[in-house]
Amino acid sequence: MIIALLFLPFVLMGVIPLLIGLRSYKKGKKYDSESKVIVGEIVDVVRGDRVLDDPAGWFPTIKYWDDRTNSYLFYKSTTGHELKCKFTISNKAELRYLYTDKGVDIRANKSIAIYGIGKQLMWVGAIIGGINMIILITVLIVS
Repeated sequence: MIIALLFLPFVLMGVIPLLIGLRSYKKGKKYDSESKVIVGEIVDVVRGDRVLDDPAGWFPTIKYWDDRTNSYLFYKSTTGHELKCKFTISNKAELRYLYTDKGVDIRANKSIAIYGIGKQLMWVGAIIGGINMIILITVLIVS
């Protein structure tokens, strides 16, 4: 019994990320099912102050058509990580948008933007929790 109590923190190390990942994944799944996909045009690209010349240092401004206002609106991306490419003006980019009570929620139409790191957390938590449960059961059987 004492051994089981000693392993409890290690089991929780796996269970906590698993639960957080599931929660984030469920939110992403709901957003994915309720949001609409639109195509916007990149009208401006601001290069950030990052040293490396990778997509994370590029911040595109995307012009898209909004049905509610019947006009073009602009979406300023906060990071290029979501789109995973370098941008040139007049390229097309897919966005997902959802009207909420807090306003419009716009994200890139990529898995990392929709689900966040929920999938990764879920898998890491399941693996760590599973390994710790196997070790715990083995120790309990042996002792």
